[in-house]
Amino acid sequence: MPIIPQYRPQNLSKSEFDERDRIVMGCAFASQNELGRLCDEQNYEKDVAARIRASGFSDVRTQVPIEVSHGPFRKEYRVDLIADDALYELKTVAALLCEHDVQVLNYAMMLNVNHGKLINFRPERVKGRLRFNAVPTQDRYRFLIDDAAWQPQAPECEEIVHLTKSFLADWGAYLDFRLYEQAIIFHFGGEAEVVHQAPMSRGGVDIGSTRFTRHTTNICFTVSGYSVRQRQRPHLIRQILHSPFRAMQWINFHQRNITFETLMKN
Repeated sequence: MPIIPQYRPQNLSKSEFDERDRIVMGCAFASQNELGRLCDEQNYEKDVAARIRASGFSDVRTQVPIEVSHGPFRKEYRVDLIADDALYELKTVAALLCEHDVQVLNYAMMLNVNHGKLINFRPERVKGRLRFNAVPTQDRYRFLIDDAAWQPQAPECEEIVHLTKSFLADWGAYLDFRLYEQAIIFHFGGEAEVVHQAPMSRGGVDIGSTRFTRHTTNICFTVSGYSVRQRQRPHLIRQILHSPFRAMQWINFHQRNITFETLMKN
């Protein structure tokens, strides 16, 4: 499996994580109390790590790399903090969002641990949110592919299917859909070749441009992670109707379910 962390923590039980977490959160509160809530994320990261070490933790690591690869494709993630095998992602945002949950769960799955926690220093009082990874590594490779609505429009469309299946064979499912998207873009020549601002029009009236990813001149593709895919189809169709593309190839990742669908202009 070409997911290679620089350090692989032990998988902690809930009670083991909670024991460490009481100290880590105490250090986070102390850090905000002294530094205020307007500092940069790296300030809190370094300060909290120093406080945790001073509290007696034996192994405190920051910016821990995880490399994901497939052939020549390489992507590096960095985990903000691992303290005696407890995983944390630190934030300085107005409020924690779903995308932050996805990020910490992504790291937990790549490291095959059950727990990861978000800590946000921006609110008036530090906010923590524990996320539980309920997907064992072996289950990530038991994915389901639905390509009943897929209609290849060019040889490159077949390449996308083959590529996606090979990524899944290497990395498994459940990971952030943007990883698979970035790997597809890399295969077709990178962002400079694939990502385009395409003109949009309505009834002959120019209404500006929209970002599209394309793998041939007049066929684009999109990669998404919608939990309720059917709600998004009419909006994608409306988008393509006002674009210069004749078809859109749509790959949607939702947990173990990967769906390939072709959306035609008419």
